[in-house]
This record gives sequence, C-alpha cells and structure tokens, in this order.
Amino acid sequence: MDPIIVDTDAQLADAGGYLALSGTIDLASYDVGPLHYRIADGLSYDVTLSNTGGAIFLLGHITGIGMGECARCLEPASFDIDAEPEAFFLLPGTDPTELDLAEDEYVEVSDKDTIDLAPAFSAALVYATPQMLLCKPDCKGLCPHCGSDLNKGDCNCADQVDDVDEMNPFNVLKGYFDEDPPKDS
Repeated sequence: MDPIIVDTDAQLADAGGYLALSGTIDLASYDVGPLHYRIADGLSYDVTLSNTGGAIFLLGHITGIGMGECARCLEPASFDIDAEPEAFFLLPGTDPTELDLAEDEYVEVSDKDTIDLAPAFSAALVYATPQMLLCKPDCKGLCPHCGSDLNKGDCNCADQVDDVDEMNPFNVLKGYFDEDPPKDS
C-alpha cells in the first residue's frame, strides 16, 4: 500500500484537536501469507484522528470488496471488507509509559510532524480478511480421489473404489511409519 501521509501540525497540534478524513485507496491486490487477494474498485475509508494530549489516536472504517479463490473448490470467491484501523501515534517528547502503551502499541510521530496511515490500514485489512475464504458456506470442495468439483455433481469415485480408505488423500502414507528408518553408513 502506498503511504498515506497526514500533516499533524494544523488541526492536530493541540490536545483535543480532531481531524476527520475520508477517501479512497487505489489498491488492486494484497497478500496475506501465501494467499493473494484482489480488490474490486479500491477501498474506501472514513477515519478520525484525535490528539489525546500525548498521542494521536486513529479510529475508523475501511470498506471494499475482496476477491480470491475458495479454499475448498478453488473457484472464484468474494467477501466484504469491513476493516477497523486503530493506532496510536506518539507525539514527540511523550513517554509511552505515561499512556500505558507497550512498545508494539504505538508509532512515533516523525520530526516532520507527519504520520503515515498506510501501516495501520494494511494491518486492519489483514485482520479483516477471512482465514478461510469460501465461495459459499456449504461448499462441498473437490473430490480427494479424482479432483472433481463436488458442487457440480457427484463424481462416482466412491462407487468405483472397493476400499473406502482408498479415498483418503493421506492413504499414500499408510505403512510409512511401520518401516525401519534407513541406517546411516
């Protein structure tokens, strides 16, 4: 995500200062670990920044539509993004212990009196991404034997296999641990 820089020396300079921001982020995609997600039409945000006396507190919403692959059948799937960014930006000269903030709970405001909202937005986006994206809640997934999409119909693999254990994708490991390990020479 590109930086989203906000100047803190105007409306946020004094305790009680308040700034409301809204706009769009032109972000086409993002990754969460090995998974890749696309974003339809960017993200919209509506956030507030308030000077609490020793820090600037960010709170708000980010919305959009995310797209990826179903974890069960690999077909396209989408989800509503409703992220809630939240962050403390420590003002120069403030001791974080006075605000009961741990080291990983704040970012220091730069000497240029600016803050970058992008890291807080990115973190909120990752937290709002489903751990397992499904095309529909009752997705049947793929047949572990032939790979057919079971949402489109039965594949009859169970009828063709004599032993139900053959349907188990981990069947190839059967007996693996019964063998003696090779001895080092």
